[in-house]
Amino acid sequence: MAIQTPKQRLANQKFNKNIEKHRKFGKAKPTKSDDSNKPQISPYWIKRLYSTTNKDPLITPYEREQLSKLPFFKESNIERDPIQTNKTYTRERENYIRKKIKAVKSVVGTNPNDMPFLSYDFHKSLPTMYDCITESKSHGRLSVTKMMTKSWCELRYSYDVYSRLDKLVTRNISSGISFHKSLEDKLIIENEDLKDFLQLQQMESFQKSVVYKWQETMERLINIFSSDIGEAREILCHGYIENKDVNESQDGKFLVDVDAFVEKQKEDSKNVMLVSGIIDHLKWINNSETYTKFDLFDDIFNDINITNDLPILISSLQTEIPKRIDNWKLQLTDVKTRQMFTIPNQTSVQRASKLQIMYYKNFLNILTLNPEHTYSMLLLNAKKRELDIDKPLEPLEIVALMMKNPSIIPDMRRLRDGEGINFKPYDTTIPQKTVGFKDFSEQYDSLSPDLKEKSREFMVTLKKPVTLRYFAARLAQTYNLFNSLLSDDLLIEYYCRGKNFHNVPFKYNELLLKEHNSDRTNYLLGKRHVEPIDQTLENFLTYCKHCEYQTICSWKHEGEQKLKILGKELTDLWVADNK
Repeated sequence: MAIQTPKQRLANQKFNKNIEKHRKFGKAKPTKSDDSNKPQISPYWIKRLYSTTNKDPLITPYEREQLSKLPFFKESNIERDPIQTNKTYTRERENYIRKKIKAVKSVVGTNPNDMPFLSYDFHKSLPTMYDCITESKSHGRLSVTKMMTKSWCELRYSYDVYSRLDKLVTRNISSGISFHKSLEDKLIIENEDLKDFLQLQQMESFQKSVVYKWQETMERLINIFSSDIGEAREILCHGYIENKDVNESQDGKFLVDVDAFVEKQKEDSKNVMLVSGIIDHLKWINNSETYTKFDLFDDIFNDINITNDLPILISSLQTEIPKRIDNWKLQLTDVKTRQMFTIPNQTSVQRASKLQIMYYKNFLNILTLNPEHTYSMLLLNAKKRELDIDKPLEPLEIVALMMKNPSIIPDMRRLRDGEGINFKPYDTTIPQKTVGFKDFSEQYDSLSPDLKEKSREFMVTLKKPVTLRYFAARLAQTYNLFNSLLSDDLLIEYYCRGKNFHNVPFKYNELLLKEHNSDRTNYLLGKRHVEPIDQTLENFLTYCKHCEYQTICSWKHEGEQKLKILGKELTDLWVADNK
């Protein structure tokens, strides 16, 4: 044992007196500090918490107060309700949440047994989820993502729908959109001439039109067969679900022949629900090790006599695909962007991601079956969006579409001369009016010399107008090229900071999809009650802590009270058993 000097012994005596004083009164002697005159906790009492020999009370009120001020305990806040999160939002986000809660409260009201929290028992007089969604979009359509009512919590989903507010575009969402666009841009070189033309004519918004998107989808699908590209991103798909009688449950089936259904039921299209989606990625896969590159149709794409005329190109591929395709299949992939190199740990989110791709696969498969049925589905799609399928396109729009895809130019000549396009459902349609480029002269003068020369031949009255019907016809034929080519092997790709860090492969499950479709459409159409997450502590910590309604949600509040009562009952039982 080390020998202490008189000075050291005196210091230890003073220290021991402080210890005794603290034990007796629960207070520590103030120590001088430049920052504060408040008592400072001594390392002694921190060590005492872990002592196995000291039988004094483990922690005094003062020690508890001081410990709670330490960085670790301050962060976790031992006094705070562990299932309540006080997030820091931007002012824009705070205003958005406040506006959203106010809107929801005006619709669903408050729970009379749990004031002032939002009600979760929706009255029958309230509009259905489907009505709210289609009314807010004003075009009568539902998206595949809107079918995922339980990807998080169905009650939160319902509140969001009743708020009738668009989703706030956050930095994370913007980042995800930009990344998807970057993947798309890497695949196809931008048409600079078309870009300049649209800017010059102030037609940038035309790129968002349905006719432009249909043309774009058709072009991307055909390029899948080219070895130069061999894949596609951002592919449109859609499907239809019957809206059964109010007293009849949904069966989960998807409509294949829309015309036959409408005619048989003697109903208008209001009894048919349109569900739209966008496939992130389509790519070829082959389980055979003998294949390393998809180059089966290079001879076709290298022949300009074929590629310069769209119907000839479609016909050539239609003939050769069954002969050459062998074991190649198209795989559907969904791209998910993450802020960290982790995948979602919520099983409901993972399940919804898989079901989302299953819907896409099902829709695309139906679109490939019969071009005549698909043609009708596309036209109904346009009608659901309140578009006039017989309205002639503007001359400048036709020029832009020919610039985007020159292979349609021969078809434009056929329509100009009143010829058919060799697709019966379209050719048997009598045009309601003829149209010419008579109002095109002013814009014509603004075109480049090259464009003037190329469009000169169309400066006449077209015997058959160029309408949405034409693009629906050619797109329907293009979808049909993929009949029987879709793989049941599906994939989710997770990206973070531009890197594909994890993939989740899985199989298409038609039975699971049908069950999901039946259950979710029953809810969307008001044929079953809302089903929130179970009231468990794990769910409150996993889901509710990230919910914008957590401070006003009656379902969560009631669940918390039940857990507290349960905790007290369990404590009482334990005490009783150990007396």
